[in-house]
Order: sequence, then C-alpha cells, then structure tokens
Amino acid sequence: MSEVIAAGCLLVARPPLDDSNFEGTVVLLCAHEADATVGLVLNRPLELGVPTVLPSEDLGEAGGMPLLWGGPVGTDQLILLHDSPASPALGRPVLGGLHFGGGVEAARALAKAGGWLRFFLGYSGWSADQLKEEIELGSWYLLPPDAEEVWTTDWRWQWERLVARADPGLSWMRQAEHPESN
Repeated sequence: MSEVIAAGCLLVARPPLDDSNFEGTVVLLCAHEADATVGLVLNRPLELGVPTVLPSEDLGEAGGMPLLWGGPVGTDQLILLHDSPASPALGRPVLGGLHFGGGVEAARALAKAGGWLRFFLGYSGWSADQLKEEIELGSWYLLPPDAEEVWTTDWRWQWERLVARADPGLSWMRQAEHPESN
C-alpha cells in the first residue's frame, strides 16, 4: 500500500461499501496512532441544530449550524472540530491549525475567538491495523488533506465529488451534482 494513513487525510467510502454506518461517507482522520485511529464523518448532518444539545447564546454563527453525525462510537458525546487561533490546549492538533476535541466551555471560548467551528455527535474508530486492512481490501479511498472539504457545507454532493477525484473512472458521479448536464 503506497498511501500513508495520517491525521488530516480524508477517507472516502468506495462504492459500494456494504456498511450502513459508512456507506457514502467522507471521514476526516483526526488521530492515527499505532493502537487506534479516530475520525469524524464530515457529510452526515443531523436534523438537529446545535442548540438541541448545547445552549447557543455564546456560540454566534456556529450555534446555527446543524449537528453532524461523527460516527457510531460514543454517540452520546459532543465533539468539536475547529481552526480557532485560541489556545491549542482546547483540542488535539490534527493538521495545520486544525484541532478536534474540547467540551462546552471550550466551545464558548472558541466561538468568541473566531474561526471555523463544527459540532459532532460521536466519532469513528478503528483498532490497530483495522483501517489499513480495510483500505487494502478496497473499502476506502485515502485522499490527502483538503481544508476546503473539511469546512464545506455542501454535504449533499461531497461524497460524489471526492469519489470522482479518487477514481477518474467514476467521474460520472460528479455529474449527479448537476442533473441538468445529463
């Protein structure tokens, strides 16, 4: 396998991925260690707004964002993703100023400091070598970091865009974004 699994990379579910948790998903890898890998699904907005789980008075525009489903693990946990210039102690570094983690007080501090802020319920996790094996079996495309894709709100077509980028033979999927061009 020539790809290097690292924090900041994007996992894109290969069609067809026969796992209802991850079919059609784009996952940001937030941590990759010898014993485990952790990520957040970027393209599954929930029908719940942030105020459903967190008072939004101090969150500014970020309080108006939908919650995102981060994955099937720890779905009772609220997880932050941010690029705030605030103290790095407010999260674990992922890549180039991007951090994940922090609690309610961190969310308030980050919202006041400015920058991008997203809220996830749950996360995705793999045990040692599990993700490497899944990639080798053809379940995932592994793409380099892409900040624009991390912060997009165009969740509806994100998977199609990235599948087409990973495999030009599937570029027809990108056309699904623009049915008028068919």
